[in-house]
Amino acid sequence: SGEGGKIAQDHFAHKNHRDAQRPSREVLGWIRTMSPREQRKHIDVGMRVKVRFKDNVWYGGRVASVLSLGRRIKISFDDGTEEVSNFPDRDIIVDDQNNGSHAANARAFIPLQGLLSSDDSKVDG
Repeated sequence: SGEGGKIAQDHFAHKNHRDAQRPSREVLGWIRTMSPREQRKHIDVGMRVKVRFKDNVWYGGRVASVLSLGRRIKISFDDGTEEVSNFPDRDIIVDDQNNGSHAANARAFIPLQGLLSSDDSKVDG
C-alpha cells in the first residue's frame, strides 16, 4: 500500500534493538511538510534516523549510504543490523533527539524555531 509503511510490512524482528524515543509532533509535522524531492536532496550519510516497525516501536540508526539519488538509503541500526529502504518513507524520520548525534548537516530536517526573534521580525515604520 504505497511507499509508506514498507519497512513495517517487510522488516524482520530486531531483538537487540534499543528503542528510540518517538519523534516529537513538531519534528513529524516539519518533516511531513517537506516534499519527497526536498527530503531526497538533503538526506546524507551520518544522519541519525528513527524507524518505526510493525510493533509501532521506533528504533535508532544512522544513514550508512545514500543510493539512487536519495530514493533509497542504507540504514545501520544501533544493534549492528543493516537494511536498504525506500526514502522518503513515513516510517523513517531523520531525528537525533535522544538518538545519538548527527554526523552530517541535518538542518533541513530540524523544525525552524527561534530563527526570528520578536525584535527582528516585521518592523513597521
